[in-house]
Amino acid sequence: MLRKEIFSKVLLQFLQFFVGLLIARFLGAEKNGIFSLFITEVSLFILIIGLSFDSAIIYFLTKKKLTLPEINHLILKLSGIQVLIFLGAFFILSYFTPINFLERSFFVYEAFLVFLFVFSSIIINSVTAIFYANNSIFMYNFYLVGFYIVFITVIYFKFYFASVSKPFVNSVLYFYTFFIFLQAILSFLLLVYFFRKNESGFIKSTVFSKEIIKYGLIVFTGNLIQFLCYRMDFWFIDFYGSKKDVGLYSLASKIAQLWWVLPQICAAVFFPLISLGNISDLFFKKVLVKILLLSVITGIVAKFIYPYFIIFFVGKEFSESFLPFILLLPGVIFFSVNILLSAKYSGEGGVLINFKSSLFCFIVILIFNVLLIPKFGINGAAIASSIAYISSTVYALKQYKYVNPI
Repeated sequence: MLRKEIFSKVLLQFLQFFVGLLIARFLGAEKNGIFSLFITEVSLFILIIGLSFDSAIIYFLTKKKLTLPEINHLILKLSGIQVLIFLGAFFILSYFTPINFLERSFFVYEAFLVFLFVFSSIIINSVTAIFYANNSIFMYNFYLVGFYIVFITVIYFKFYFASVSKPFVNSVLYFYTFFIFLQAILSFLLLVYFFRKNESGFIKSTVFSKEIIKYGLIVFTGNLIQFLCYRMDFWFIDFYGSKKDVGLYSLASKIAQLWWVLPQICAAVFFPLISLGNISDLFFKKVLVKILLLSVITGIVAKFIYPYFIIFFVGKEFSESFLPFILLLPGVIFFSVNILLSAKYSGEGGVLINFKSSLFCFIVILIFNVLLIPKFGINGAAIASSIAYISSTVYALKQYKYVNPI
């Protein structure tokens, strides 16, 4: 079953990646930069208002401290709270500060789309957490794979004839947001269907304990810092460069982060099992070594096929993303180890180790972004990211050595 879960998630991740390639191909480098900045900023809002309670849900459900009916009710309550927080933040930013969430060529009447995107993402994240915690992620992913295949087919034929004259960013945003909304509906219906036999259903009171809040806030702080590590270079590039530079770098970053797909999936699958103590340290070490070796081998192969891959799937306009990709690859490959270690520490309750590792990564990447991006542009951003990823992984490995002597 573990292999099925990993395979289904890998397939789903690659379909999501392919959606990103199609959008980049249809928009071109400059408009893809605008789209990437928008998605990055919306994702930051989702992370902030979510407070990483999805991780707390998995942790406390696997620890049997909360029952499934309690979790179901809690998710609905949290979703409503998060939406209200978002509306308040959106209103304040739009009307009382110079910050306009839609200022990157988007119009004010599209505020509803932002709301829809955020609300849908909250539902998807929460439902996914429940399926992971209940070891039912394979069936959930199975339905989502079919959903993504249909979406890829539709988006290809919708924008194929517009690929000569690039479509507006707005039209792609409308279409993508509607897709995310449909995915949220499907996710919620699947949740109701798979757990409909639970006699307590969704209507059950729950105690939102201080323990859940404390755990969620610690994880959230680490996740927020890590998100900034992954995405702050977008804003630096936008400030010192152009939207085209952002579009090129975002594609290089998206492709480089494919090397995180398998580690992230293993981490998501291992997390509840580690919480229950069902994964031995020996098995964990073997997985760690195998994933690192696989990442190195595929990285070497990718160095030679990347230019041809880009021209065939996205277009010659994105050929300049090759060097940033090569510069990102060493750090991305090495960081795959850190992803697995993070799951182990979280599952064992050692979220403070992850927080320190993320904070260290943030400080390093901030310093090198300031030093390198103004002079070297997207190549400087790639170098800064690689240095930070390698440094934080070395720190995480040292912690692992102390706790689990090899």
